[in-house]
Amino acid sequence: MSLERLAAQLNEHGFALEHSASELFPKVEQVAAFLGQPLVAVTVPWLLRRALRRPYRRR
Repeated sequence: MSLERLAAQLNEHGFALEHSASELFPKVEQVAAFLGQPLVAVTVPWLLRRALRRPYRRR
């Protein structure tokens, strides 16, 4: 892919990307703040293990 073609595609779709980013980034920040809480940070791996039915193995 040539640089000119890539630049033309970015210019063509730049507004749509900017619009979707402005809607998506606040939601990502909210999820990151929620996952950063200590209780949630400990619970998520436990839930994933339970969902995948893989028991915790001690070494």
